[in-house]
This record gives sequence, structure tokens and C-alpha cells, in this order.
Amino acid sequence: MFDLFNIRAISKTLIEPVEQMVRSHFWARVIAAMLLGLLVGFLLSPSGLALVDHELALSIGEWLKLPSNIFIRLIQMVIIPLIFCSIILGISASADPEEIKRIG
Repeated sequence: MFDLFNIRAISKTLIEPVEQMVRSHFWARVIAAMLLGLLVGFLLSPSGLALVDHELALSIGEWLKLPSNIFIRLIQMVIIPLIFCSIILGISASADPEEIKRIG
């Protein structure tokens, strides 16, 4: 018969260092997220375990893709105006019209 306290002690000694490493190191979080993504993809894909039918897997994939799409679009909303303003400020800071002609 399994001793419940031994199982808890063993799991505590095995899980606690991994949990501490994931909480303190960003690279460990990235690797954990990649492994989680691989696991979810393997569980949902038709060529993997195929736990759900194909249409439901595509629907779940679209919902899982939504936060990353929002993040990328927010980055684009910041980067494009920043580049545009940098170009305009660079052109307007030039006092010599000949230098502006030479730039393009």
C-alpha cells in the first residue's frame, strides 16, 4: 500500500526545485511555455493523439491564437508611428536643404 505522506514528500522534493527555477528564471518560463504548446498541439492535432475532432481542434486553435494576434497588432500600433515620427524628426532637424535632397 502507498503511504500518502511519502508520495507528498517525494512530489514536494521533485516539484519544488522545478517550480522555484521557473519562477526565478525567464528562460525557464519560455521553455515551459514551448513545451506546453507542443503538448497541446500534439493532443489536438489529427496526426497526434487527436483527442477532439478536426473542426473542434481548428476552433480551439483559433481561440488560442487570439492573444498572440492581439499582442502583435499592439506592437505594430506602437512601432509604425514611432518609425514615422523618427523619420519626420530627422528630416525636420536638418537645417540644410541640400542635405535633405541628398538623403532622398
